[in-house]
Amino acid sequence: MHIRMYNCYFGDCFKIENSNGNDLLVDFGIYPGSSGTVNPEDRFDDIFNDLSGKSIDFLLSHYHEDHYNGVVYINDQYGYKFDDVYIPDIWKIPGSIPAVSLHLLKMILDRSKMGSSTTLFSFLNAICKNHSIIHFVKRGMSIQEQYIALWPDKGYVTDRAEKLLADIQKGYGFSEADIESLSKYSKDLIQIVLTVETGDYQGDTMISRINDLEQEFLNHKWDFVPENFSRGVIYKLHDFGNNISIVFQNIEDKYSDNLLFTGDFGNRKRLWNKIERNFDKNSACEMHPLYHAIKVGHHGTRDYYHSYAGRIKEDSYLLIPNDGENMNWPICSDYSLNAVTYDVHVICSTANLCEARAKNCVCTCTKKDIIDPGVYLDIY
Repeated sequence: MHIRMYNCYFGDCFKIENSNGNDLLVDFGIYPGSSGTVNPEDRFDDIFNDLSGKSIDFLLSHYHEDHYNGVVYINDQYGYKFDDVYIPDIWKIPGSIPAVSLHLLKMILDRSKMGSSTTLFSFLNAICKNHSIIHFVKRGMSIQEQYIALWPDKGYVTDRAEKLLADIQKGYGFSEADIESLSKYSKDLIQIVLTVETGDYQGDTMISRINDLEQEFLNHKWDFVPENFSRGVIYKLHDFGNNISIVFQNIEDKYSDNLLFTGDFGNRKRLWNKIERNFDKNSACEMHPLYHAIKVGHHGTRDYYHSYAGRIKEDSYLLIPNDGENMNWPICSDYSLNAVTYDVHVICSTANLCEARAKNCVCTCTKKDIIDPGVYLDIY
């Protein structure tokens, strides 16, 4: 097993090269404005050139633009096709309509902040154009028959989506009619996605259905959003999306190959506790005692800090795709403390963007590699 970490700044992109040649790309996106002097499209081109000519599967950890806008770009520019595509299951669970409604609402309220034209619709469109096979991932599901999903739990997604949508209606000025309008578009989108999963693409008809639904939705988007809605709702929607990230590890416990990928999961300790104590006693979902590589959640920011004490040792790696310049998103200095305590390797995207540096302290990580200005770094 081999991991290549691409430099997507405040964004994620990793390639796991497996011994059987069935490689997996985990996320592919950049938060607009976080890459300093590098044009995101230029970086997408760099990564595409590295992927070109290879057969690769794709896993999207969660439905935020800075994790999938590169997929949309290389499809639009090059028609690049992923074979199998793994996405979090918000489509075939009880409560799918509230879960999808929350994602559509976030897309409207947060779209200008993203500064991007990519949407959940355009991501699904990119997957459909090349007839990729879609797999809906939830806890306990195998990925490529080599990895196991530890999260999201369908019960959590259902319960949290229903409660959050009810809270938004009650506390943020959205009427029952607003929620019903969101539900209508969600139902239509779910029907399209479930049709795609069966492989019934119907030629160009599916693409047209997605495009038409997106256009109708965007044309009427403000019809069901109150004029003076509270901006606090955006944080709740963002938090929901992060905490249904796919968290996965390799199936066979072999330290030299043990990896843990976390998406943007992790700002709620009780959710980590559920995974770590194997709350449903699923033998396949027991965490490995030690990991050789851990992809740190949410770019290493303090709000999503999680201690991996006891899961790492002196030759482990913490992988932190980061960029906080001009955005106050430094890496939490506690990761540096972990690195020193356990003498582990830290791989970051960019330098001088951790809390220790921000406080004019010398970076304490003794084993560190910075990818910038390079395009990628091979971990092991």
